[in-house]
Amino acid sequence: MKVYFQKTSLQIFGDENMLSDDFFEYITTSVSIYPFASKDKFGQNTYGSAVTVNAILSESIITKADKDNTTSISESKLFVDGDVVIGQYDKIVFNSLNPEIRKINSIRDDEGIYCKIIYI
Repeated sequence: MKVYFQKTSLQIFGDENMLSDDFFEYITTSVSIYPFASKDKFGQNTYGSAVTVNAILSESIITKADKDNTTSISESKLFVDGDVVIGQYDKIVFNSLNPEIRKINSIRDDEGIYCKIIYI
């Protein structure tokens, strides 16, 4: 069986390698971050008060195809300022969505963390 990968871009903003000094001019999405506080007696996560930050939303669809079927996998990222405090277990809300945070990476420059990438 041969498997082919095709990446279809639906990006509002491009790849993290495209970030430059004018990064903050492209901020387009308002995101509320609720910091993880603890688990309650029922094992449910509880959160603190929300902090609202601006972000850039990048969306892409990766299509995996073989001779029998096709599967599409969506990947979205939020780019936020490097000073934003966010953790893996925090809750984020934007555009009436509440996606799970899969991973957080940072982009650095000579002065430190330039921005954070939140994979959702």
